[in-house]
Amino acid sequence: MKAQEYARNEKYVEAIKLLETKIDKRNRKYSYYFFHGYYMLSIDNNNNSREALTDFLSAYEYDSSKYLINYFIGYTYYLISDNDNAAIYLENACKLFVAEKDKPAPYRLLAEVYYDAGRFHDALVNNELALRSQKDDSYLLLQKGMILARLGKKEELAIGYSNATQVDPQNKKIEYYYIHCLLEIGNYTESKQLLEKLLVDKSNEYQCNVELGYVEMVMNNYSKAIEYLNNGYALQSLDPLVLKYLAFYYYIIKDEENACNYFTTYRLITEDLERIDKITDIVEIERYFESDVLFTNLIE
Repeated sequence: MKAQEYARNEKYVEAIKLLETKIDKRNRKYSYYFFHGYYMLSIDNNNNSREALTDFLSAYEYDSSKYLINYFIGYTYYLISDNDNAAIYLENACKLFVAEKDKPAPYRLLAEVYYDAGRFHDALVNNELALRSQKDDSYLLLQKGMILARLGKKEELAIGYSNATQVDPQNKKIEYYYIHCLLEIGNYTESKQLLEKLLVDKSNEYQCNVELGYVEMVMNNYSKAIEYLNNGYALQSLDPLVLKYLAFYYYIIKDEENACNYFTTYRLITEDLERIDKITDIVEIERYFESDVLFTNLIE
């Protein structure tokens, strides 16, 4: 059985073993490295992202002109929170892209990268390009509202949310993205009301607790904030969002040791690192999150 046949049956471990045993190291070129990396991501796109990136970069050395290798390098950099490099390769992918069946278009992901990097005008351009072929995509409709809100047109967030829920009224993720953007633009009253309602309904207790922890921090209700954050941590102790907010919380109350501990773990998880020297300087948190609006809103 060929590796691609294993992969079609979602037997990615077997596909990788076959590649590794059948292709000698001296004969490993573009196809080997591309598919090895692709199968690694297919097994686990969080814990295998750095190993997959190594494969993709090796494939790129053999042929940098292919669309898919540029797309997947950009995607993998995005997974490890390296938006600068993600943008470089996804921009290359845009230049090489020709629409074909089953080929992922680059615009949606590039809009996400630009959004996370604070490049909202560039995010809007790519969001609109993505919407041309996916006019009824609920996330893209919401994303447009989110981008415009960050560009100062806050009323557009509600419009984007309304458009998204009309298309996909059962998609609970849309509501959480909407709430998170409300936090980004400083609308804490509405976000708190929505989160408290969802928490009563037992809808995604983790997300509700963690985001409410952030809201209470912003409102200087620190005892309530840590109660919510601890609830979230008990549910998902290795999720980046709760680790990030716990780092924020301990930074705000000037507990440098705990702030650095949670920040170190956050970096390990988000960047898929095998190890990292323990961060002991609180200034590292300030530098890392200096362009994160959720952090700057807390310290202003």
